[in-house]
Amino acid sequence: MLIMKKIISLLVFAVLFSGCSVTGKAVAEIKNETIQGVSVISLIDPLCPECGNNMIHYQRLRSFGVIIKEFKNINYRAEQGMDLIRRYNITKIPTVIIENMSVSMNAYGFYRLYGNYYGNTYVFRKPESIAGFAYRDLTTNKVQKTIEVVGSFFREFKKTTEQMCYENGKPVVYFFSENPWETEVMNRAMLPFSGKIVFYSNTNYGIFSDYPGSSETKTIFGCTYYRDGLPEEFNEEREIETLSVMACVITGGAPSEVCSKYSGLLMSV
Repeated sequence: MLIMKKIISLLVFAVLFSGCSVTGKAVAEIKNETIQGVSVISLIDPLCPECGNNMIHYQRLRSFGVIIKEFKNINYRAEQGMDLIRRYNITKIPTVIIENMSVSMNAYGFYRLYGNYYGNTYVFRKPESIAGFAYRDLTTNKVQKTIEVVGSFFREFKKTTEQMCYENGKPVVYFFSENPWETEVMNRAMLPFSGKIVFYSNTNYGIFSDYPGSSETKTIFGCTYYRDGLPEEFNEEREIETLSVMACVITGGAPSEVCSKYSGLLMSV
């Protein structure tokens, strides 16, 4: 496991041409080595300016409340980078290798949809799952770009600064609506998540006023994501997909038999 020896100041997320690794982000609240967090190796391709960067993983891990003790950029063409490519048989760049993923079971569960675990070390293998993301396929040496996600989908939901809320260890979903169509769709969408979430429908109205908006319909996932009002489209299939994606985000990709169907959307929420 990578262990941070001292606290360093925040640095700009840098591209490495020399092959030396640089700590790109350090979490200021880390005061000593006993704090549990993850260490991230970010394999990048400096010769592919159009390729995406790995900050999406930094943001995703932080959304799960994970402390990031170290975030290193490594040029995959350098000796250390090539050693990692061979060790883990990596075929797509950019990617990340994350140490100590068991500190967050939600992050652990979410990321298993996109790569492999080697003990407590994780290797991300599906950059094609990120919408609008360019990456290099090392088997063909060609740069590929995924399509952008269009339409309303989960982008109707706003992300707040609230911490994820749990009850008995499960993320909480609050739903408020007198609309019969949306109520039926919401109940159907949440049914497969029974045992993975705590679902309140038209109760706990004290929560309702905590989220801005003038609509009588509010949908709140994990206290972190919310939508004020009804969906832009009254399309049952799309609405179930949207609600299921949001539930998968807060459960860390559980249950996998449901969330695996939406893996192409989850990384983009």
